[in-house]
Amino acid sequence: MGAKPTPGTGNPPPDKSSLGLAVTERAPLPMATAEGAAIGANETPQIYETMLAMNEALMVGSVRQHELAEAANLWNARLQAEIIERTQAEAALLAARTELAQANAELEQKVLDRTAKLQETVAELEHFSYTITHDMRAPLRAMYTLGGVLLAECSECLHPTRLEYIRQIVDSADRMDKLITDALQYSGVVREHNEPEPVDADALLRGILESYPEFQLPHANIHIDTRLPVVLGNAAGLTQCFSNLLANAVKFVRPGQTPEVRVWAESVQTPKSRDQPQPTEEGPVGHATRNTQHESALPTLNPQPSTLNPLVRIWFEDKGIGIEKQYHDKIWQMFQQLNKAYEGTGIGLALVRKVVDRMGGKVGVESEPGHGSRFWVELKPANGQPHPKLLIPDRPQ
Repeated sequence: MGAKPTPGTGNPPPDKSSLGLAVTERAPLPMATAEGAAIGANETPQIYETMLAMNEALMVGSVRQHELAEAANLWNARLQAEIIERTQAEAALLAARTELAQANAELEQKVLDRTAKLQETVAELEHFSYTITHDMRAPLRAMYTLGGVLLAECSECLHPTRLEYIRQIVDSADRMDKLITDALQYSGVVREHNEPEPVDADALLRGILESYPEFQLPHANIHIDTRLPVVLGNAAGLTQCFSNLLANAVKFVRPGQTPEVRVWAESVQTPKSRDQPQPTEEGPVGHATRNTQHESALPTLNPQPSTLNPLVRIWFEDKGIGIEKQYHDKIWQMFQQLNKAYEGTGIGLALVRKVVDRMGGKVGVESEPGHGSRFWVELKPANGQPHPKLLIPDRPQ
């Protein structure tokens, strides 16, 4: 019997002997292929897991990249919006600055124009008031002079009632003339601004006492206790100030009483910073601390700069009728007459305050009804000038 043909082909299978060496050499291959298949079968799950992990990582990276792209687009949009907003804000700010500069320029021009108009108006009013007051004084002087002539020449031929009428006319004309004079002096002080200069207050006050008979005996007894120092001020202004204070001290006394006035000066110290007031030795003095001969300062190893400002205070003390405490501020205002029984215009103390204010000083008063008054003027001492000696006599109680 021959070899059976190979199924499906009709040909007999090859003879192993015909294959020879080739069959013998390829015989071990089936075993090697089976081992390789076993190894591949064992590594397949790991490779599969690795591929899944790589695929997952790629998907996550893709999603993350998409998210980053969206975030970048969002931030770019926000940045562009901020740039646009900032550009608009800068443009608006520039426009506002331009408008503000234009408004400031227009306002400055308006201020200049109104200031010029105001100065022109004030000059016209000053000229008008000066002319009116001088024109008013002329008929007042005529009334006063003619009334005095009538009183002197016709006192015996006129009825007493008519003489009293003439006397009232003369007194009214004289009072009106004084009022106009005081008003002119006050307006002059308001307009003028003089630089402070050293003024010998002692010589100035003694000159006033020698020039006015009403400040001399037997009309009044005025005594200067200490030599007044040299102060910074204006000689004309201090003359008005001192004369008005002396006139008040001499005038406001009881009927039949000889006026007694004492004048002295002392050194006071005020805080350089008004926001931190220092304690005071006396209540009515307020913001000042007195230097007396009995005060002593212990030496320090590290002296600190003084926070006090030395000033000079000049006192005018009288034994007159006194002033109630509630009127201590009111008396420094214009046209304030507390007692109509005494002649006056109510401008004197207002003039004093205005003059001292222009010199950079202050004024004040200590007074009680029936116990007289003590007016004080506070000024800066002239540089290099000695302070007043503080050997002040005891004040009468």
